[in-house]
Amino acid sequence: MSNAGVPDSVKCLDGVDYEVVKHNAHFEWVTEYENTIKRLSSEVFDTLGVQDEGRTLDVAVKGLDGFQGDLKSLMDALVKQVIDNSSVDDRAKSFAGEWADAAKYHADLKYHHAGGGPSAKKVRWGFECAIKYIIVCATHLADKGDVDFKKEVSGYVRDVIIQSLIDRLNGVKSELEALQKTS
Repeated sequence: MSNAGVPDSVKCLDGVDYEVVKHNAHFEWVTEYENTIKRLSSEVFDTLGVQDEGRTLDVAVKGLDGFQGDLKSLMDALVKQVIDNSSVDDRAKSFAGEWADAAKYHADLKYHHAGGGPSAKKVRWGFECAIKYIIVCATHLADKGDVDFKKEVSGYVRDVIIQSLIDRLNGVKSELEALQKTS
């Protein structure tokens, strides 16, 4: 993954271990949601069988592109929420903005389209790895505030951002099931 165009405050997270931070206080829910994403991903890519070309791949790409579009607007809302919170310090406000910029930058790169175009493997990787990037950044942001701020960040990430990812995967699954019925 390219780091060009990514703020240094976000690049510093490269060495952060997702397997450690997903157990941080107020992020205990992550494993359950991660398992849901893995299960849905398996249903979509293994059971329903997204192929490397054709309509099934188009459906999966549309789902990931949709999530990335959602992520951009959801990050803007998170930044506004952090900036509007008078009890949050400037470090948190700054990091929230830089994280949003980095997330938008990576979404705009559309890695799953690189190197010869999209493939089932690249799209699956995009869905499955999104939670890792989001949680590493979210825990870093949450650690810049008090307990209430940690809960607020965790709740937003769980109920809005990660739920959007799950909803998009469910949408892909439903579309693929409908496609199978018409084939």
